[in-house]
Amino acid sequence: MSDCNSDRLDVTRKHFSDDNRTKFLLKFGQKEHIKKLLEEGEIHFSSINYFRNLYYTKRDPFIGDPSEGSNHYEFSAKNNLSSLKMGNLELDVKQFEDSATKIQLNLRRPVMDHWGICSFFALPFDELILQEKDHTLSLPQAVIVTFKRFMPENYSCLVFYDPNKFFDKLRLKSNIKDLPASTHIRRAPVSYSDFNGMNLQEFQQHFDQMPDEDLTFYKTQNYASQEEYRLTIDADISDDRGYEMHIGNLSDCAMIIDDFSKADISWHLK
Repeated sequence: MSDCNSDRLDVTRKHFSDDNRTKFLLKFGQKEHIKKLLEEGEIHFSSINYFRNLYYTKRDPFIGDPSEGSNHYEFSAKNNLSSLKMGNLELDVKQFEDSATKIQLNLRRPVMDHWGICSFFALPFDELILQEKDHTLSLPQAVIVTFKRFMPENYSCLVFYDPNKFFDKLRLKSNIKDLPASTHIRRAPVSYSDFNGMNLQEFQQHFDQMPDEDLTFYKTQNYASQEEYRLTIDADISDDRGYEMHIGNLSDCAMIIDDFSKADISWHLK
């Protein structure tokens, strides 16, 4: 099914992902790339470093993120510490006592700069409109408006109405011949936090104890509206080319939508 302008899609509750609130996944991109994703299962991973560079070189605050792959913490100098170490130099922070100056920290691990990320929009069940009478789920207008932000000219969306089947294909059919056997692909919803409720010592301890793979699933609150679900791969991904893998045709678990404002979208619960 390549378009659902007048279609009703029958699904059952078993189709719904059990990862927190995630129910449907959506992938936005250029039409040619979305077509390849549907027909060939071509999944593209971009490096963590790529998203940082995109922010600084293209001034793209929507997809680019200077804090990608790190924990972000912002605090007032006078309220959080009495001295600040910079290398071997220790500064007396009392000089900032009457200032509103804030310090921002992005703690990251350089070894992870070239890990790969593939992002999706996660559509939670409780954001859909449930018509009890005919057991139909539909998209509210506010959600459609949000989706339009991701779809400039020549963009489409691939809706994964059965994300569990997609995950099965990813697990069973991925054949990564040019990567080490120890490479892992992980998946989870992104958590949005600036950790500002912690003091500096707690924040440092939290970061030190966090496993590398967990660090890739944190973003700042500025990006919370993106409702992101992501796949990550712990491999050396090129900043310029990224990495592509193919898991086969996805037409049995996903469909393309070109224009949400014209599509008559509903899911019927069996």
